[in-house]
Amino acid sequence: MSLLPRSRWPAALTVMPFLAATVALSVVPAPARSSAQQAPPAPPAPYALEASWPLPPRDFTVADVAVAADGSVAVADEAGNRVLFYGPDGSFTGQWAFPCDAYRPINPRLEVSPTGDRFLAAVSCQFPSSGMRNLVAQLGVDGGALGPPAIFSQPVGAIRDIASASDGQLVVMGDLRLVWMDPTTGQISRSEALGQARAGAVRVAALPAGAAALLFSDGHLERYDGNGVQVATGTLADSRLTLTDLVSEADGGTVGLVDTRGAIPAAQRTLLARFDQDLRLLAMEGPPGLMAVLPFEAPRGFGAQFLHRSAGGWVVATRSWVDEVHRLAPDGTGLPVTAASIGPRPYDPNVVAPPLLPRLSLAWVDGKPWLLDGRVMPPELLALSATGSRRLAAATVRAPYLDMAAAPDGGVWLSRPDGIDHWSAARGLETMDLPCACQDGGRIAALELGGLTSLLVTQPRQGRVQVVDAGLRAAAGAISLPDPAALWPADLAVTPGGEVLTADAATGEVQRWTPGGRLRGGWLETGPGAGPRRIAVADMAGGPDRAALLSADQRLVLRELPEGRWLGEIPLALPDPDGFAEDLTMAPDGRVFLSDSGAGRVHLFAPIPGALPTPAAPPAPPQRPATGPAASTVTRWWVRAGWSWARPRPSPCRSPRIAASPAGTWAQTWCSSWNIPMIDGRKEMAAPTSTWPASRMSRRR
Repeated sequence: MSLLPRSRWPAALTVMPFLAATVALSVVPAPARSSAQQAPPAPPAPYALEASWPLPPRDFTVADVAVAADGSVAVADEAGNRVLFYGPDGSFTGQWAFPCDAYRPINPRLEVSPTGDRFLAAVSCQFPSSGMRNLVAQLGVDGGALGPPAIFSQPVGAIRDIASASDGQLVVMGDLRLVWMDPTTGQISRSEALGQARAGAVRVAALPAGAAALLFSDGHLERYDGNGVQVATGTLADSRLTLTDLVSEADGGTVGLVDTRGAIPAAQRTLLARFDQDLRLLAMEGPPGLMAVLPFEAPRGFGAQFLHRSAGGWVVATRSWVDEVHRLAPDGTGLPVTAASIGPRPYDPNVVAPPLLPRLSLAWVDGKPWLLDGRVMPPELLALSATGSRRLAAATVRAPYLDMAAAPDGGVWLSRPDGIDHWSAARGLETMDLPCACQDGGRIAALELGGLTSLLVTQPRQGRVQVVDAGLRAAAGAISLPDPAALWPADLAVTPGGEVLTADAATGEVQRWTPGGRLRGGWLETGPGAGPRRIAVADMAGGPDRAALLSADQRLVLRELPEGRWLGEIPLALPDPDGFAEDLTMAPDGRVFLSDSGAGRVHLFAPIPGALPTPAAPPAPPQRPATGPAASTVTRWWVRAGWSWARPRPSPCRSPRIAASPAGTWAQTWCSSWNIPMIDGRKEMAAPTSTWPASRMSRRR
């Protein structure tokens, strides 16, 4: 084997012809394989991508909000050039893109019709040459367009705000003019120049008899009558407070949204300011339902930005760590609607976001996949289907939960860093306060045996699985390996037969444990370092039970339980190039659901008929393409945790190399293209470690 880089071979052969001749004589080419000796073709892929469902968007910036009479909420997303729609329970129902073609939409604003059954969305489409086209669209509560957008019949400048008048007209305030228009046709019936005196106005509210109230950027209010004459002004006396938005009252008064300008004690927090027709302050209020769910920080307040009101209640958008939207229902209940993921905010570069793990935990619950959406904090609990995601427990699931497992009553067990809780539709959230020190883990599984429930929670830093008696609400022991190679376990699952499976991503092993915690055996997945990150099991409706494993190198592996008989595997070619498979769950019919934290989607993989081996046929290991004179195959023998096996597996590394200990008692296999160890070194050797040619053992790339 030549030690010279391949790129320098021509020069070397020119300068050293004798060395070249020697090398040519010493290298014997490998004989070509006949067709009978060719490696068997790879088995067909057992699964195929059948569907991909979007999750509620988290990459939005709130520019305005509105609530319909039935409680549905619309959120204008200026960053995403769209309007997002949510049902009364906070479930994401759809989105609508601004019809600005290739032009940039700016200042999107939302309202509802006087009947409250449709949304009105107005936006300015800015041309590259500094021109402007303003339009307004009528949208259903689910985001469907109710007709083509209406284009304004007169220029008003860039839209600043809109308000719905009681006579059905839409009041639009632009940079240049304040106009009253028909939202269906775009025809303007009344127009007033803003002038220099009203140039600082940012929000408008429509009042009876053609009057209007304007909110200015410094937080003060001005009222104008039907003839455009200023008749009143008002403001807040406390300099620590300011107004950021306003809505009108039926009696002609106004309600302003209050935000803070500086530090204010939590005991003095308030949210709404009521003014009469002459803009005299009547009261400062904090509706208990909203105050209980809104994020509040003493130095920053609520970060209140946008306010809207209709027969469906109040809706408030805040901006603190993230953009959040909350609704106050007519019965006084506060409901979180949606929140964006934590990330850098251009409007507040000094904010340092708290740590957040973007987990998307899946579980098969009550006949459908459920997802714990950890892209936001607190996470949201969603029931998934092909028609969309239905939000569960919007008002109660408020803790920083990490994972979930199905409970026998149709609900879920929820693990948090300091405990375990239970939620079901019948009983709501039950704060169990079960012990759980799982800040670095929190993967949870439930074991039902003899009418008793044991909860198993991973604690990788301690290298163990904590066992909790749900009935006694106390720790009942632990499962552990005597010498785990790294953080263990990466995940766990309970089989329909009552066995506990633990996934070891560092060594590539899957261990089997009895319900009493005794190690029963296990199997080896491909490649330590590329071992199983996630594991899910299913009580198959027909045939033996199965396990689906998600490996660290993004492969989906299928096994037959209980022995772990290999059924097939596929590399995950996700639709989005930024996709990353985060978690999985398995349905009783064999379908596998994968959560994609990179693309914000859930992918459904369905079995291909005839691709999986029959129960009577012994499965063949997957065939890997050969890159040299012979396929690279590693045969490993070692003893681990009291049980041993010898199993040949094709190496996932195209150019492996081996380093043995001085005493020859253990070996490490290295992948030179990754420059990381594939096998942990603490393995007792009982036989040679490799069956590939010696020339490949030292090859480097």
